[in-house]
Amino acid sequence: MMFDNAYDDDSSMWPNPSGSRMLIVQVDEVDESVTLVWEHSMGYNTSVFGDNDRLPTGNLLGCAWPHKSSIDTTEQTYDTEIVEVVRETGDIAWNMKIWGDGTRSTNDQQIYGWMMYSVERVYEEPIIINPSCTTGSSADTLTFDTFNNFKMASDVAGEMTVVTASGDKVASGGITWRAHWQSSSVEAKMWPGSCSDGCTVTVKNRVGESGSAEFTC
Repeated sequence: MMFDNAYDDDSSMWPNPSGSRMLIVQVDEVDESVTLVWEHSMGYNTSVFGDNDRLPTGNLLGCAWPHKSSIDTTEQTYDTEIVEVVRETGDIAWNMKIWGDGTRSTNDQQIYGWMMYSVERVYEEPIIINPSCTTGSSADTLTFDTFNNFKMASDVAGEMTVVTASGDKVASGGITWRAHWQSSSVEAKMWPGSCSDGCTVTVKNRVGESGSAEFTC
């Protein structure tokens, strides 16, 4: 993931008519080549900074602000915006525009008004994705992927418990959430048939926030 200002320093121009872009590129270190996999055009030029990060949902979260060259001098516009884009469709999941004094189109300063270098999204609770259970003669096995509800710069520890519909704990242990919202895979073993009527798996982080998902095995 990267943010492309699409600014040509040599010519001091923006050669891309669609403006700055949020990008996903694939790097082949053997062939020393780069392939464009995905892009979202902002629709305006932004001269410095900008951000583009992958979220646990697969959506892309970015921020940018319009340079005065992208704005009609008679138009009042926002200073900066945050945008979340659905990768599969290119649709806007949500965005937020931050308004200043409305004079960005006429101000000659490049560093001016409200600006954002990087933005992060915080979820209400840790995330559990695709809980799946397989049965066995000696044990049933639960597997799932999980993300903490906020991005971290290093791996952090958490807790996992599995409880039956009647409230009996059938599995527990520690988990590790990987840095920078890399997916963390978890496996838990239960007695055969212990979750045949349904169980709830819960993950909990160090600040006491927890997320749960139901499954049947």
